[in-house]
Amino acid sequence: MSGGHFNYLQFQIEDVSNSVLELKTADFPIELGVLERLDQIAQMVKQAGDALHCLDWYISGDVGVDNFNKMWKERGLPKIKGD
Repeated sequence: MSGGHFNYLQFQIEDVSNSVLELKTADFPIELGVLERLDQIAQMVKQAGDALHCLDWYISGDVGVDNFNKMWKERGLPKIKGD
């Protein structure tokens, strides 16, 4: 399975998620109200990358709707009505 419809942007998004987590040990001060949200922000960014990855494989013809939905669930992405 290769994907590529979005020029593998999902992997750059995953890098951003990791960079957000690295801010927890940054050499510059981060206000507590922001620091407390870094894990949540990183998780949200990661979910966006995971969702894009599922869509990429579907749009590229690498998986059908059943595998798209299976991948979606395996990644713990948000449910929609009917799930």
